[in-house]
Amino acid sequence: MNPRGASASGPQWRELGGLDWHTGSVAASRPLPWLAGRGAGNSTTGAIPLGHGDHNYDDGFVREDSSGGFFGDTWNWGYNNASQVQGTNLVFHSANGGGSQTTTSFGTSSSMSHPGWSEELSGAGWFTEIESPAVLKQGPLSLSFVIGYSFAQADTGHSSSAVFGATQQTRSNTQATSIQDTYDASGIIIPLAPYAGSFLGPGPLISDTPSARGFGPTTSTSSMNAAFFRSNVSESLRMNLHTISLGPNFALHCGSRVRLGLGLGFALNVADWEAHYDETLYGNSRALSHYHRDASQTNVLPGFYLEPSVEVDLTRHIGVYVSGRYDWAHSLHSDVGPSTFNFSPGGWSVLSGLRVMF
Repeated sequence: MNPRGASASGPQWRELGGLDWHTGSVAASRPLPWLAGRGAGNSTTGAIPLGHGDHNYDDGFVREDSSGGFFGDTWNWGYNNASQVQGTNLVFHSANGGGSQTTTSFGTSSSMSHPGWSEELSGAGWFTEIESPAVLKQGPLSLSFVIGYSFAQADTGHSSSAVFGATQQTRSNTQATSIQDTYDASGIIIPLAPYAGSFLGPGPLISDTPSARGFGPTTSTSSMNAAFFRSNVSESLRMNLHTISLGPNFALHCGSRVRLGLGLGFALNVADWEAHYDETLYGNSRALSHYHRDASQTNVLPGFYLEPSVEVDLTRHIGVYVSGRYDWAHSLHSDVGPSTFNFSPGGWSVLSGLRVMF
């Protein structure tokens, strides 16, 4: 082996490092459209009047006629069923004739699943390095210095379902009191059911005010509308890792053609990356909004390396070179929209190529 300088270059496969990603949601910080309906609102319905006026029941009516209630009777009345005739009386019913009250409430609940994903990034690339002539040589041992450059690239991505979820509810509750009104029909022959008089008449006359009222139980009815939201997120990262290395190389010459080397030293990693974030918000299974965020940056991450190698000379000027290398470096932390990631460079590389002595 001669102590001259040399250069080597060729392809490499490299473990770029570990990626830890924590997924967030844009939709979680935005107001949601209301999809759960408005309900019946808040309202109060008065009771059917006991005095003069229009009385509308579930099984008939007693209303003012063209006289305007001047004589206290009316021919503008009707009933539906024969069972309403009780002796000389007519009986009418209303489920909410005693008055009703409706209240409506609105509610929203939401949740975040806080998903995360991890991956070990690896990719192909190439390298080149220049080695100085030996600065020390003792028998089969020699010491030189090496400066090198390498590049590797990796792409990755991940999709997460139901990162953000929400539920909207609109609930209406109505309480109503039923009544039974009795009218005196003793002065007429009651027509067979069903019967309906008219405003202009003429027809058989009954009093336009109930002679008695009874109250039944209060009933409650409720209704609810609901809407459901979820958002799905897709994220991706492209990492370009440039590394400049400088350090000593210790070599053991095994005969005239083979050399075993051990290099170590300082490595300056330049991480050039770009990331993308896409979120789609769905409401009741319909796409409502889409959010897109991009981020890119170049970070300088100092570190160290250790590289054992084997070199075999084919001729006086050309040889082959194979090495395995392990790198350590500072990690980087960054945001991509509402998400964050942490990248920790480090891992093994396999390098092979031609070595040219000069």
